Amino acid sequence: MKIVRTTLMVSLALLSSVNLFAKGEQYLVAGSGWDKVAIIDRDTKAPVWMTVLPEGGECNSVVYSKARGTVAYSYSRGARCVDMTNMLLWDYKVEAPREVQSIVEYKGKYVLGVCGNPAAIVVLDRFGGEKKVIEFDAGEKNPHGQFRQIRVSPEGNYLVPLLSGKVLVINPDGEVIKTHEVGGALFSLTQLPDGNWLLPQGDAHSYVEYDPRSEQIVERVTSDDIENVKLGFVAQLIRYRDGRTLICNWLRHGGDKRQPMLMEVDADGKVLWSVGRSDKGIGDISAVVPLGGKFAQ
Repeated sequence: MKIVRTTLMVSLALLSSVNLFAKGEQYLVAGSGWDKVAIIDRDTKAPVWMTVLPEGGECNSVVYSKARGTVAYSYSRGARCVDMTNMLLWDYKVEAPREVQSIVEYKGKYVLGVCGNPAAIVVLDRFGGEKKVIEFDAGEKNPHGQFRQIRVSPEGNYLVPLLSGKVLVINPDGEVIKTHEVGGALFSLTQLPDGNWLLPQGDAHSYVEYDPRSEQIVERVTSDDIENVKLGFVAQLIRYRDGRTLICNWLRHGGDKRQPMLMEVDADGKVLWSVGRSDKGIGDISAVVPLGGKFAQ
């Protein structure tokens, strides 16, 4: 697989001069169909920092490094890392029709999920240099229909939830050691402290807790289980240690635009906090990282 890498040091406009993390909880967010990555404040529900995607970019995965003060994100045609002044630190590019749909930080490195034929897991150092490439068959010829967010397990295996409803477990040597049949358009995967997986099912308008040992669904949550909310395409999920769940409710694909785009619900399905479509410059949300609070993944 041919992948083009460029490293740039470009100073972009500083979009916000506020002290980002002075008070309260904030969220790093992005979403397919929105041309920005932003940090929004929980209390005001307004952006306090933004960066603009490359033209035509699509972002479904974001990473914040507190130690380095950087934001890294996928944008379909590649992945980038910027600092809080919007200086571009590195830019890793792929050639069409391949798509970079996922980025995650693991042990000081970045792990990319690259859709294509073959699909690939690409490990980068913190400067954007390519260290390892693992190719695999995602079971779908159309790169855009393969997957969104991948994860790395505590054991170092790569967990690839597919939009076809399967989860591939790939070991560090590149072998597919297990395939789980879950169902739904699986957008991402959160590994819970007990070893179970939290899996959003996209256009199935639901999410499930799945036990990979018994290969059984433990719990399924739909709109009927959440107070006064209609779920659209269920994208990334965050499970807090106290049982609260942060839900990216992506409202494309015919979703009800009156519904919240990002919401926090308790274990009983009560909505504790939410962000909807507003005049505050926030677009569709499919990816989130809480910048504060104790969460399970």
